[in-house]
Amino acid sequence: MQSYNQTVMNADDIHHVHDFLSALLFSIETQHTIGYGSRYITTECMGGILVLTLQSLLEYLLQVIVTQIVFTKLSRPTGEEKSQFIIFSNYPLIAPRNNQVPLTFRIVNLSTS
Repeated sequence: MQSYNQTVMNADDIHHVHDFLSALLFSIETQHTIGYGSRYITTECMGGILVLTLQSLLEYLLQVIVTQIVFTKLSRPTGEEKSQFIIFSNYPLIAPRNNQVPLTFRIVNLSTS
C-alpha cells in the first residue's frame, strides 16, 4: 500500500508531459483521437492507463447523451403538427366501475410510428 508521501505516477510515466499545459494538450489529443506525437503513456503506468480509459468511456457516454438529446429535439413534432397526432373523444363517459365512478374518455394517437 502506498503512503501519501509517495506519488502514484513517476515523471517517466507519460513522456513529454511536464506541466499543466502539456497535460491539457495530452488530454485533448486523447479525447479527439488526434494522435499523440511525442506524448504517450508507458505500459508501466497503471494510473495513467486507468485515467485514459475512464476519460475515453466518459467521452463516449457524453457523445451518446448529446446525440440522443439532439435527435429527440429534431424528431419531436412542433406547432400544428403536434395537434394533429393526438385526438380526444368528444363524449366522456361516467359509469360505475369497482365501486367508484371514474371519468373515462378515449385518446387516439394518429402518428405512424
